[in-house]
Amino acid sequence: MTNVGLLKFAVMNPRLSIGELYRDLNKAAFLAEAQKLVPSVTADMVEPSFTGVMAQVFESNGTAAKDYIFERNCLNGTTLNVRNAPSPACTASLAIAERVVDVAEADFGWKTEAPASAK
Repeated sequence: MTNVGLLKFAVMNPRLSIGELYRDLNKAAFLAEAQKLVPSVTADMVEPSFTGVMAQVFESNGTAAKDYIFERNCLNGTTLNVRNAPSPACTASLAIAERVVDVAEADFGWKTEAPASAK
């Protein structure tokens, strides 16, 4: 809640922001929204649990970042963070996976060997 970009986004999008909070706190509202996607979902299938995390970065002006952000050479060069990678796009896209591998190879000095069939 201390992120200025997130606060600006919430102020610029009050209906969306309040709606998300309302569905998080109200089981019936959550169920009604879920039934739009999966009509066979029933109340006995919904139970309180922890909240998931969506990897969304907000710019300082309150707009949602529209692209992936590679935070490279973190923790003394041992870590590559991929930020603002909303699921399922990042987890389901082979093109994005290839880009992550390319960046990791460059950052960590990995060498890709050709498959045995290509030799």
